Amino acid sequence: MKTTPIQAARREAALDLLAEFQQRILPGALRRIATWKGLSRQQVRDLAEDIAHELVIDCLTARDTIVSLPARERHARWLRLAERWIYRQLVRPGRRLATCEPDTLPAQRHHGPATEAVPDHIVQLKNGRCNLTATARRRGVDQASVRRELEGLARDFGLDRDNERFWQQRLAEALTGLAADLLRHQRPLHCLTSLPEPDPEARAGRIRRLARRFGFHVTAPRIRRILTPWRGAARPDAVAPRELLQQAVLLAPEQQAGWLWLFESTHASGDARAAVTALRQGRRCRVRSPGAFTLARARLLEARGRWPAALALLQRARRRWPGDGLLRAAQTAINATSA
Repeated sequence: MKTTPIQAARREAALDLLAEFQQRILPGALRRIATWKGLSRQQVRDLAEDIAHELVIDCLTARDTIVSLPARERHARWLRLAERWIYRQLVRPGRRLATCEPDTLPAQRHHGPATEAVPDHIVQLKNGRCNLTATARRRGVDQASVRRELEGLARDFGLDRDNERFWQQRLAEALTGLAADLLRHQRPLHCLTSLPEPDPEARAGRIRRLARRFGFHVTAPRIRRILTPWRGAARPDAVAPRELLQQAVLLAPEQQAGWLWLFESTHASGDARAAVTALRQGRRCRVRSPGAFTLARARLLEARGRWPAALALLQRARRRWPGDGLLRAAQTAINATSA
């Protein structure tokens, strides 16, 4: 069942409301939690990303409810979801909450005719999600059977493709982050912008959490192969950085960060052909940073002994994109070295 224009508009409206909540309300709540638990900056960033993913799923699966709620009730709903996630990850790690299992379901019945197809034996919470434990108990089956039925419903409502694509993109981001941390840990890199200290263990933990997100609906063998090492307690260096980045660009070829770090990995290892290929593929991304790709091209010229050509390329790029921060930082670094 295809998404109608009205449903698409409500989804976008719900996501816009979430963006406002993430900008105005969520940061303060996370600061209080970070102080209470003594969390590092990297842990807070990962926590914020995880919670953001939870809230986006809420918008996708209960868009009508989100849009119809008053601001105070909507914010309270999202704060409860955030607190629930934090409880599972920090207070009782690994414990599943029986009363509020977040599973993909269409929105509540009274919010549209399509939801009439939700079977009566599915126990829904007020936020439109399924209570796995109660549903399994009512039917006399295990939770795995209920999950499979929910995925069938998601396919009927056209939610499965969007949901899987969403989590593929998040997994690609996490794989790229881990590879970047491993590369920075293995060899000194001169970064023109400030980056957080490498924390491969935190990155690996995030990938393990994301791996549990795919569940039964992962059918593509390529995704199963990527997830296999992370189903257990794999070490952060269980997979080489270059392989992690190859997996990331396979999952999300539209994300420029994966291609740029793959370029970094191949360039550092002396594989010029693979570095050029990564750069060419990355330049096809619809949304990309011209400064980052210009710097990568300049580095290739420098590696070939063509330093004057690299300088000329950077100068042309500076004239074309005078407001680009990376190009400005690169020019400043070159000037400081030449002085």
